[in-house]
Amino acid sequence: MRMRIFLITIAFLYGICGEAQWRIGIQAGYNHARFSPGSASTEDNFTTIYTYTTSPLGRGQIGIVTDVHVASSWLLRSGVMINGKGTRMTKASVFSDTGSRFIEVYYLEVPLTIVHQWNMSKGFQVFAGAGVYGARALHGAEKGEYTSWSGRYGIYNLVEFRTTNPENSGLPTIINPLDYGFILTAGIEHRRIQFLLSYGHGLQQLFPTSLVFNDKFTTRVLSISAAYLFNVTR
Repeated sequence: MRMRIFLITIAFLYGICGEAQWRIGIQAGYNHARFSPGSASTEDNFTTIYTYTTSPLGRGQIGIVTDVHVASSWLLRSGVMINGKGTRMTKASVFSDTGSRFIEVYYLEVPLTIVHQWNMSKGFQVFAGAGVYGARALHGAEKGEYTSWSGRYGIYNLVEFRTTNPENSGLPTIINPLDYGFILTAGIEHRRIQFLLSYGHGLQQLFPTSLVFNDKFTTRVLSISAAYLFNVTR
């Protein structure tokens, strides 16, 4: 429902800007991603049974972006992106089951930001803005190595996308299929080429609450990207 409302809002805003100048282009970049918090634990009857630490994982992004001038120096910026997120996760437990793995998830993501632009000289602009995003998971995988009482073993699983984990399953990892949050972005533009630095802060709980995960992990992404935009004639 949240995703549907979000997409309707984007369509409405672009509709009321129908007579404004707008552009379309392609954007690609690098994501420095991780799950937050960086350290967490799971307890049962006041006893810690699992502890987790997370660290960054590099992934990519690519997609189509558009911007619409809504005033002389204000723009609405949106698009459709394939956005890679994830983390490196180390786990320890009272059951002698320890190890580490990386978890990667690729999302179909739709951002919407309001951007202010400053003209520095002819053909050169600086801009900054903030907004929100909604995303739907497309594919996820995990790979790593663990040690248990029976010895060392490797893992490679596809991530399952569900909103509940009644079985308290630890492997394969179960992740909520939807993500949403807010975005901060800044960059420069010269002759329709943009270089952007952006930060995405997820608000959706990644792992359904269970005995395996009862902390609220969310996504964090610091990205560096470039875009090329074409003017669209109406």
